[in-house]
Amino acid sequence: NGGHHVQTRRDLAFLSSLYTRARRWDCGVTDNPAKNVDKSDLREARSRKGHLKPHEFEKLLGACRQENHRRFMILGAYTGMRHQEILKLSWDEIDMKQKTINLPGDRTKNREPREIPMHDSVFDTLSSTPKPKRSGYVFKGRKENKAENNFGSRFRRIRQRAGMPKVRVHDLRHTFASWLLQSGVPDKTARDLMGHLTPSMTDRYSHNSLRSKRRAVALIDLNTLSDTQSSDENRAG
Repeated sequence: NGGHHVQTRRDLAFLSSLYTRARRWDCGVTDNPAKNVDKSDLREARSRKGHLKPHEFEKLLGACRQENHRRFMILGAYTGMRHQEILKLSWDEIDMKQKTINLPGDRTKNREPREIPMHDSVFDTLSSTPKPKRSGYVFKGRKENKAENNFGSRFRRIRQRAGMPKVRVHDLRHTFASWLLQSGVPDKTARDLMGHLTPSMTDRYSHNSLRSKRRAVALIDLNTLSDTQSSDENRAG
């Protein structure tokens, strides 16, 4: 079915990235067989529609009754971290001076370390934690020295209060990606921030708002255009 097609495409993309790294690291690999696989019969993943508009995100924040719940929402929408990456975030991974979050490879889905600059909203919510309490996990569990293990039930109550029953936790990460791309962030930068291995993984989160489309059209300036079309422009037609 369609789900199997999508998963197969992702598996092939992951294998391809492994071969590419092996060649780069001179491990004796000279070819990338994953690139030669015919994927024409494999359906593409459908574009996700679960990103939040700014006023919808504010609505979710307004439905939070605890500062820790707001902190989770802000980290999700302004860092793109995954559910478990957020819950297991430790203060050792946070550099308040440099304003960065540094996830080691053993904490990320693709096993690659990820450095995430802090948006002002992230810095502010983390700064609200008194310095003496900045140790161990940011989201402390009930057991000593353990992290909170699931935010799902809390999220469901928050979204119900906000009147947004279809919003998922993962939509916060989706929102981060969409906001980046709509703000004109280069695809490669967005891919690095998301921790994606291939461009196609980031493309699924691309949604052009009317505002971003207007901004793109407004960039056209006939005075700066050449009368001679480039080969790329000819191909686009």
